[in-house]
Amino acid sequence: MRSARSSTAPQNDTGKADHQMTAQLLTIEDAAIRMGMSARYVRRLVAERRIAFHRLGRAVRLRPVDVDAFVSENRVEPMTASSVWSGLRSVA
Repeated sequence: MRSARSSTAPQNDTGKADHQMTAQLLTIEDAAIRMGMSARYVRRLVAERRIAFHRLGRAVRLRPVDVDAFVSENRVEPMTASSVWSGLRSVA
């Protein structure tokens, strides 16, 4: 008769860290909601490699930090009246 072995591997600190990281990853739909955009837009960002992502088999996942960084990097500062006029002076 065979001896019964435990099928679960012993957990260590790195196993817990790996589980926590994958628990924090966002799906395309979750990232779209977080950005306030469509899932199609997020898929296009991934296809064009304009945003960092993780590929787990066929699944694509994004870290919340990467989504927030993408949004911050694409911020456009508002124009002031002085910046508009200074830009026009350099053209003339």
